[in-house]
Amino acid sequence: MALHEAETQRAKRRDSRSSDRRDDRTKSDEDGPPNGVFLVAALAFLGGAADLLFGIAMLPTPVAVFGVFLAALGALECWVAIGLFRLQARALGLAVVLYGMGALIDGLRLLFALGTGGSAGGPAARILLAAVVVGYLLVRADHFE
Repeated sequence: MALHEAETQRAKRRDSRSSDRRDDRTKSDEDGPPNGVFLVAALAFLGGAADLLFGIAMLPTPVAVFGVFLAALGALECWVAIGLFRLQARALGLAVVLYGMGALIDGLRLLFALGTGGSAGGPAARILLAAVVVGYLLVRADHFE
């Protein structure tokens, strides 16, 4: 979908929301995030919170630099998850970048596992999951403002 088409659809949705006075009990898909975006945001928030807490727990250890990096990455993931729930376009872009970087790292882990004869199932599954999440977010990109 071209950028001008997405802007036209957003303008139509805004106009229909302001002119259409529906009962609060009936809610359409346009009133909030699609269920899949809500699910992705919730899982991203949980993963980010786990990374944040794990990074904070690593601060008093000898690998504190890695702990700071992991805590910062976890905080960024939580911020992106909240932005996804609010349908912010910059959160969509950052989510695509974060999931893409995760897939790249898992791709390197997959190559290493294949080269050493290790288990390749875990990294391959994470690459597939990241591809599905990024694809879904890009399909739903017209809902973000």
